[in-house]
Amino acid sequence: MAKSNKTWKSVEMRIARFFGAERNPCSGSFAFGTHNNEFTKSDSNHKKLYIETKHFTKAFIFNLMKQTIERAVAENKIPVVCMHEKGTEGFLIICRSEDLQKIAKEEACHLI
Repeated sequence: MAKSNKTWKSVEMRIARFFGAERNPCSGSFAFGTHNNEFTKSDSNHKKLYIETKHFTKAFIFNLMKQTIERAVAENKIPVVCMHEKGTEGFLIICRSEDLQKIAKEEACHLI
């Protein structure tokens, strides 16, 4: 039986709205330039952010984040996971959506 696309569509919509945008129903590289999707391949119509949403049943990063959350709560801290790829300068910062504003406020002076 094929998996319903209702779930991932609702996830895309919820994430787009979190960033003040709407879900782009015609996202993806194959849809670019078709229908009403002349603006972006992104999963949202945000003017400045390119948002790619992936909906997983299981992914290792969620287990890592769960462990980090447990440890952070024990120390009354905000959980953040950073991932670095060997040979690159930057890194990915992963946090829960409900912690994003707390992190930005806490670390605002260090982000410049």
